[in-house]
Amino acid sequence: MTPIGRLHWLALGAALGLPALGCDGCFGLDEYELVPSANTSSTSGTGGSTPSCPTPATTMLFAAYPLAPGSGDPAGDACATPSASAPGGGLALVALGPDDGACLARTDIARPAGGSLEALARVSTGPASAFLVAARYRGGAVTLPPSCADSSPTVVDEVPGASDGLFVARVAVTGTELCTRWARRVYTTTPGARIVVGALDGAGAGPVALAGALDGAIGHFEDGPATTDAAGGAFVARYDENGALEGVSTFGSAADAALGLARYETGWLVSGAVRAASPACHGCSGESNLAAVSGGCQGGAGGAAGAGGTAGTGGTAGTGGTAGTGGTAGTGGTGGTGGSPDDALNAFTWTRQDGELSCMRLASFGRDAAGDAQLGFGLDARAGTSGCEAYWTGLAGRGSWRLDADDPSSSLFDAGGSVDGFVARFDGGSPPGCLWNGVPSWGVRLTPTVLGAAAWGERVRVEPCAGGESVVTARVTGGGGGRIELHRCGGGGCETDALDVTLPSSSGAALAVLGLGPTGSLDWRAAIGPVAVDASSAWLGAGAAADGLALEPGGDAYLAFTTTGPLVLSDLEPFGCDALVAGAPAGTYLVRLKSGGFIDRAMCTWVRRFGP
Repeated sequence: MTPIGRLHWLALGAALGLPALGCDGCFGLDEYELVPSANTSSTSGTGGSTPSCPTPATTMLFAAYPLAPGSGDPAGDACATPSASAPGGGLALVALGPDDGACLARTDIARPAGGSLEALARVSTGPASAFLVAARYRGGAVTLPPSCADSSPTVVDEVPGASDGLFVARVAVTGTELCTRWARRVYTTTPGARIVVGALDGAGAGPVALAGALDGAIGHFEDGPATTDAAGGAFVARYDENGALEGVSTFGSAADAALGLARYETGWLVSGAVRAASPACHGCSGESNLAAVSGGCQGGAGGAAGAGGTAGTGGTAGTGGTAGTGGTAGTGGTGGTGGSPDDALNAFTWTRQDGELSCMRLASFGRDAAGDAQLGFGLDARAGTSGCEAYWTGLAGRGSWRLDADDPSSSLFDAGGSVDGFVARFDGGSPPGCLWNGVPSWGVRLTPTVLGAAAWGERVRVEPCAGGESVVTARVTGGGGGRIELHRCGGGGCETDALDVTLPSSSGAALAVLGLGPTGSLDWRAAIGPVAVDASSAWLGAGAAADGLALEPGGDAYLAFTTTGPLVLSDLEPFGCDALVAGAPAGTYLVRLKSGGFIDRAMCTWVRRFGP
């Protein structure tokens, strides 16, 4: 059985691979006003004095990355060489010192014998008790690190009759060992359906959220002996710090997915793709910012799922622990049968305050046009001089569209029909709205110069203090040897001179890393290739983010990525990073990057290469 949602996404991939179709309704260059270059400004654009901002030092660095069968680096130490417990591959978990990448702890989660275990690279910083991991698995049980409470084995069994499933867990570092604080399962019994992990995030040792796609199936979200059922496309599951399920929210049809997630104060910011652009189609309040609308609610939007009862306090990880009995959530509505041919997937943002039972503050962006689509990926936020500052990145598609439907000056640059990415900043929002009630400050379009190439923003992280920089990762396919042009619009017009990033000459995908100032200026950059594209969810078209990114208060970025061939670099000065040189063998790399290279290039301060 082929789910309807997968056909939608396959159609999206095919559509974006077509030759340029033109850009109905796009702006011409003669309609733009000139604005001062972002490189000449040093203010955040919101006015007022910069609030005081504590900048705690990063205590530990945590990385999770896929482990190929038989992988390893003979020259590496305990963090670089997989243990004998995972000869068939799986998922590696490592804890490192942030200043020098020194190995603190490592363990492997083995792929089930004859089965599969799929996860994307992830990197985060925080206290030793606050690290998160999630992965899809099939074909048997998986063994996580032992329980933090009593050192007993933590085994996540496969649910009998499940057609697909995943686990989410919180792990901690104790001495030189990793242990499991809690683990929970999500699964479906719908034949042929697949559950995709789009994003995973948490606030230190506090609440946790998991976002992704249900592929139109009914998902079963476990909380000890209780289970909350939810149907739809995009989903967000929320857990407290002890792993108790606080609720599940779903909306949309089988085509829809939640692909980005960030915690801000007492709520969650969510991003993704939705076919039915009107919030009312999903039983939500909000607004549509679409430049052109087609299909109405025919995209197949079920009602938002019930928020779930109040769960118990959660059991102690080990064999899973016994959680509270939990409440039973309502089941989301069933998705429709699909929209009109021009009813494209559009990007969305959604802000959810803790404790809300209804769907509020859902906003859609983009335009409905044949051969076009928009996807929202990474987002992040911080307290600014005049409220929340929210940063958002993703796939802009082919056409030009507004970040605010009522404000013509918020339009993204018209690049003439190429498949582009974007980065945007919103100012002045207040909790729990942030993105919702913020005003667009600027938008940068990421345009590949090679004909037929495609670019999209994957992740964005911002320094916690107002006035600090943001770091963005963008993936480019088919653009080897070309460039990404950065076209910035804001303050009533667009810049005429684009900044650019040179892409390495490679037949594979490239990963660009962009250090942006508070006004959207390009402060530093680097590009790496050939990099992996998320094979486990390639049917998403652009695919879920396949790299990991974390940012220190001082602006140093930690980047995890996997290469598929001999390493090629552009605009990156390795200095003492001996493993990060042209021609280095394929593998998973974790690097610490910062500004300071020659002519605005990135500078590497340390690198760890793990086995392929």
